[in-house]
Amino acid sequence: MKMNILSVLVIALACASYLPEASAVICDEKRMDGDKTMPGAPIVRYSGFSNVASGKQCLEKYCAPRTNCKTAVYSPKQRKCFLYSKSPNKAQPNRNKYQKNLEVWYCKGGAQRTPALSGPQPKYSSTGVKRTLSGRKPNQGRLAFKATCTKLVTTRLDPIVSPNTFSGHVHNIFGNEHFSATVTKSDLNNNAMTTCNFPQDRSMYWSPALYGKLKDGSLYLIPSFIQAYYHTTGIDDDLYTFPKGLKILVGDAYRKGGPGYSPQDREDATPNWHCHTSGGVDNDAYSGFPGLRTRKGRECTMWQARMFYPSCWDGKNLDSADHFSHMAYPYKRRCPASHPFQVPQLKMETVFRLKPYFKKLGRQAKLSDFVLANGDSHGASMHSDYISGWDESDMAGMLKRCEVARGGGCALDQFRKRVVEEGTYKMRNPKPQEEVAGMMKLPKGAVKLAM
Repeated sequence: MKMNILSVLVIALACASYLPEASAVICDEKRMDGDKTMPGAPIVRYSGFSNVASGKQCLEKYCAPRTNCKTAVYSPKQRKCFLYSKSPNKAQPNRNKYQKNLEVWYCKGGAQRTPALSGPQPKYSSTGVKRTLSGRKPNQGRLAFKATCTKLVTTRLDPIVSPNTFSGHVHNIFGNEHFSATVTKSDLNNNAMTTCNFPQDRSMYWSPALYGKLKDGSLYLIPSFIQAYYHTTGIDDDLYTFPKGLKILVGDAYRKGGPGYSPQDREDATPNWHCHTSGGVDNDAYSGFPGLRTRKGRECTMWQARMFYPSCWDGKNLDSADHFSHMAYPYKRRCPASHPFQVPQLKMETVFRLKPYFKKLGRQAKLSDFVLANGDSHGASMHSDYISGWDESDMAGMLKRCEVARGGGCALDQFRKRVVEEGTYKMRNPKPQEEVAGMMKLPKGAVKLAM
C-alpha cells in the first residue's frame, strides 16, 4: 500500500546489531501500511542521512545506535533516511516536500542493546582483573582502528590525578557522558552514551584546554576534538585487550622546557606537536607549540598534539600510585618481564581548531598569545589521560577482525560508526561551578562541585 504521509513509531530501546548474524534481533522487515503505525508524535529529522542504500542500512547504521529508535522511514527515490522521536519540543517539518511511496522499516524479534562482539573468554589475575586475549597472533604486523570523539565538556576535573575533588587546571573531556570527579565501574557500563563515533567505545579521554588571548586580555577557549588510534606494535608477544577501567596517564603537566624533565624519561612520553594546513598535516614534529606557519610558509589552521601511550601492562593493576608504574613501553620488540602483557598502543591526537580564534582576535596572532590551561605558554607540558570503557569482548572481537584485513588496515565497514555533533550529550555528574571560557585569568584554587 502506498503511503501519503510519513509514519512514526517510537520505542524506547535500540535493537539492531552492526553484525546482524550475532544478534537475535532482525532489522530487515519492511511494511507499507499507510497510517496504521502513526501515533501522532512530532517528526525529528536528523541530518546527515542522505545517499542511504536501503531501508535496512537506514536501521542498522543510523537508527539502531540511538536508544529511542526502532523504526525508520526510507525514501528509495530520494535515498534518504528519516528517524523519529516523541519529543514535544521539535517542530514538524512540511510533509509536502517529501516523496510518496516511503518504506517503513522496523526491527522484529524484541528490543535489545548492541550485543558484545564474540571474542576469546578472559582469564583473571590474582587481583581479579580480566586478562583477555585478542585472538590475534604475535608478530603479524601493524594494524589500527581510529575513534573520533567530539568534546563532551570543558571542566576542572581529573579522576585519575585528583579523584573526589577539583583538579589543578582545566581539561577538555571527550567520550563517556558519565565522566566525573570519581569514576566507578558503573560509569563505564553499556548504558552510557559517548561522543565517540563508535558507540561501543565508552572510554573517557581528556587533555588540558588551550587558550588564546584576546585584545581585552580575556582568554578564548580554542575548540578541539580528538582522534584515538589503537595500534598494534608488531612486537613478539600475544596481544591482550585493555581491561575495562584501565587508567593511563602520559606526558608531564610540570614539564616546562621540552624533553628531559619528565619523570617518565622516555621520548615516547613527550608530546609531538604538528601544524595542520589546508594541505594536510605537516610532518615536522615539535615538543612544544609548532608555530603559526610551516617552514614553507603555509598557515597553520589547526594544531595537533600527539601522545603515545605505553603498550605493556603488568597484568594485575588498573592503576598505580604514580599512575605510570603499572604500564611500560616495549624494548627491542618485547615487553619487559615486569610488564609481560602486550596491549594495543593508544595514540591520542588532540586537535585544536585555530581559525575561529583568528577570526575572533581580529589581528595577526602571535605564538605568545597561546597558553595551556596549566599556565604553560610553550606546550611542552601537554599530557593526556585515559580510562578504558571498552568491554573486553568488544575490543577482542574488533582486533580479531582487523587481523584478516588486507594491507595492514582494519575493515571498519564491519563496525557501526556514526558522527556525533558537539553538544549532543551533556555531562551528567557534578562539576566545578566556574567560568572556563572568556575569563581574564586561568581558573585555580578551591571551588564547589555542583550540577
